[in-house]
Amino acid sequence: MTTPNNKIDFAIITALPEELTAVLDKLKLYKTLPNKFESLPFYQGNIGDAKVIVTQSGPGNIKAAHAATVVWERYHPISLLMVGIGAGFEDAKVRLGD
Repeated sequence: MTTPNNKIDFAIITALPEELTAVLDKLKLYKTLPNKFESLPFYQGNIGDAKVIVTQSGPGNIKAAHAATVVWERYHPISLLMVGIGAGFEDAKVRLGD
């Protein structure tokens, strides 16, 4: 759980391993957080001055909703984002992880 001095600015949830890897590549010096009770992996790092928590839910609305609930209850982020490839959206100006 976070304290006022250790607030989480953003929690990012991904569905696929490729999405998780792309997000983690954007973090500076991320660390894996211990997680005894959930099957979700948790990582903490920074993007600029923002403190970020990242997890991978797996595909599906129910898994995403579960991950969002766990992240919200455990870390109380200011903003919660679901990011990914969006059903394979392709554009020359969009890269994996954007």
